[in-house]
Amino acid sequence: MRVLFGDSELAPWRFDVLHALRLFLRHGSEAARALDLAESESVAMRERLLRAKDALAHLVGFTSEVEASIETIALTAEHDEARAFGAELLDHARTRAHERAELVRASVKRANAQSADTMRVSEERAREELRAYLLQDDIGGVFDAITLQLEQGRYRVAVSQQIDGVVIDYALSPDGLDRWREPRRLSSISDDLEELQVGMKKKLFRRDLTREMMRVGDHYLLAARIYPERASVDIAKRVDGSRAPLRLELEREPDGIYAHIERAEADGAQLFPAIPSDAEKLAGLWGALQRVGLDALGVRVGVEAARLDERDLLAEDPGALIDHLVEHFAPRVAEIARRSPSPKELSLKIEHEDGRREERYLDRGLIRALLRDLPPGARARLDALDP
Repeated sequence: MRVLFGDSELAPWRFDVLHALRLFLRHGSEAARALDLAESESVAMRERLLRAKDALAHLVGFTSEVEASIETIALTAEHDEARAFGAELLDHARTRAHERAELVRASVKRANAQSADTMRVSEERAREELRAYLLQDDIGGVFDAITLQLEQGRYRVAVSQQIDGVVIDYALSPDGLDRWREPRRLSSISDDLEELQVGMKKKLFRRDLTREMMRVGDHYLLAARIYPERASVDIAKRVDGSRAPLRLELEREPDGIYAHIERAEADGAQLFPAIPSDAEKLAGLWGALQRVGLDALGVRVGVEAARLDERDLLAEDPGALIDHLVEHFAPRVAEIARRSPSPKELSLKIEHEDGRREERYLDRGLIRALLRDLPPGARARLDALDP
């Protein structure tokens, strides 16, 4: 699939930006609205605390003046009954002042507890909207990583993809990857990987070296960490841990794929650079495991995290995640607008492999109407998407 601008010039993207933008406007606007409500409640909480602090300060000052007045009058009274009544008034004033202060504190505590509940609900609603968006297909995500770990007879699988630097970790359907419910041998994953050269050895009573070969097709996959530019795979003859695993490390360089084989020996780990023909076989294993990652993306059922620079923005700061996604879309929207034939709409063309083209449109007026409907704080967050 190729993406073209409305003027038929080739666009630098491999996904339908208008489709992704439409989805983001739907979910992102609701997330921004929810966060705006949370922020307004946060501001209200701070204002209540300031008002209460001011009220208590005035209450203390007023009470001090009342107490001083009563004490002065009581001390100058000429009769015991008058002095006793003055003492009662002083005690009553102090009790009522304390009760009044407690009422102020209780009122603020009750109101702020309600605001805190509203904030939590609103922030979680924002996260739900962002999760709903990040679960969509064709929003510009590219494969980031898949990890497989054999645990108690079945594989724990984790998969992620990346959108403009944000790494999204997904939860998978427990029934989605049937073939990974039990230990797998390499021969069932990659047809060509039956034997590898793992080193050089010296024959007994001879000085020359011979190739040390190992059958690996019958080895089990214990763990794999697969990325676009590197991979690490642990395999072993047995899954009970009685034998040290063999580690296969691969890296993609501009001039080809390089690999080395790591074995645990009595004198420490031994590294052996894979010969070119074996590196090619290992590249086949790498590709097969990457395809497992793409299969896993097809059975994702939830979003567990959205990480940027090792911070989980989804959990820690969903507003920062919205802002980053707006920055992701804004220059694309501006370029699409500049190249669209009509000033009233954004337009793209999708060219399929058979040469067939489909037009994509998004009414600019609808974008402006959606933004106008938002409260000011939420609208400011998305204003860069108005072409």
